[in-house]
Amino acid sequence: MSVSERPSPLEGPALARPGEAGSRLSDGIPWAIDERGRPVTLKWGPHTLLGGATGAGKSVALSLHLIAAVSAENAHVWAIDLKGGVELAAWSDHVERVAITIEEARALLNDAVAGMNRRLEQMRLRKVTTHRPTTSSPALVLAIDELAILSEDKEATKA
Repeated sequence: MSVSERPSPLEGPALARPGEAGSRLSDGIPWAIDERGRPVTLKWGPHTLLGGATGAGKSVALSLHLIAAVSAENAHVWAIDLKGGVELAAWSDHVERVAITIEEARALLNDAVAGMNRRLEQMRLRKVTTHRPTTSSPALVLAIDELAILSEDKEATKA
């Protein structure tokens, strides 16, 4: 299911988000409360991989990441859920694009790579080495559930 039909995932303003108005990826990910009742926030890095045994809390951790991402005004959020859309179903109204089959995942990844390549060309022309997400040039946050299935697909890994 495609929620947005934008020509590029990395161009144009992000969609309206639920949650705190004006939040940004640089605000971090609300993670926990410490022993004094203060919020503990994780900073976003360029890449995050969540892993663990069954029942270890990966889905809860992914949800915390998604709450922060869909609330950020400087992010586009896409998702791949190769369990037929079951794991990320609660997020389908809040992300711009969802892939639930391997074919949809391939197309989504190809579009993400094409957008990334356009952005890299723009960065090269501006002589900058780091992209800093803004509302006019938002980050692309891609949540993938069942990365193992995707990584076994030779066509998808070409992207």
